[in-house]
Parts: sequence; structure tokens; C-alpha cells
Amino acid sequence: MTWAALSAALVLFVVLLRALRLVALAARVPAEARSALSILGSSVLDEEEKERRLRRMSLGMLVTFLALAARSALCLGVPAMLVWAGARAGLYPLEAAVATASGIPFLLFGSVAAVGLWWLAERRARRRAGAPAR
Repeated sequence: MTWAALSAALVLFVVLLRALRLVALAARVPAEARSALSILGSSVLDEEEKERRLRRMSLGMLVTFLALAARSALCLGVPAMLVWAGARAGLYPLEAAVATASGIPFLLFGSVAAVGLWWLAERRARRRAGAPAR
């Protein structure tokens, strides 16, 4: 039962990652940082204009950070609550779930399963969008 609960939590984690678009949001961070650095290094803009643009960008970066933090908490917290609820319902001891989840067999299985689920979801999304599947 512990493996079933942990597997369900893993599937839920991948579903939430995709539904909340966490990876896409995180991918924007380097672009925002590069944009800020380009403003800093600009020889065309005067110091006041640089400061004005950077203040606006910093607000956007703060919003992105808060969105990343909130979505990450959901992606991690909801599956954890599922496992906790199963233990609370007496389906398995919480200590057994923690031990199983941190063991090499589940870590290997979970890693392969998560990548496989992500790949399948990407493939399905590409088919829906009409793009060729890889």
C-alpha cells in the first residue's frame, strides 16, 4: 500500500507541475536576468532611465519569484498531504512511507517514472497542438 500511495503522489506531482506550468515559469527567470544585465550594460541609456527600467523589472522578478514559490509549495505540498492522509487513515505507517520514499529502489523507480510521465505528457501535448512528436 505504501508503494501505491507514493506512486499516486508521484503522478500527482507531475500532473501539478504541468497544470501549474511551473517549468515554463522557471524557464523565464534566466531571460529576465539577462534582460536586466543588458539594461545595466547599456551605453545608450542614461542612469535615470536604467534605474527606472530596473525598478520595473525588479517588481516583475518579485512577482515571478512569489509565483514560483507558491506553485512549488503546491506541487510539493499536495502530494505530501496525500501520503500523510493515507498514513493518518491507517493505511500504512508514515515512517514506512518515508523509509520507502527515501530508499534506492523507489528513488530509481520514481525518477524513471517521472521522466516517463513527463515525456508522455509532452508527446500528447505536441499531438494536440499538431506538432510532430519526438
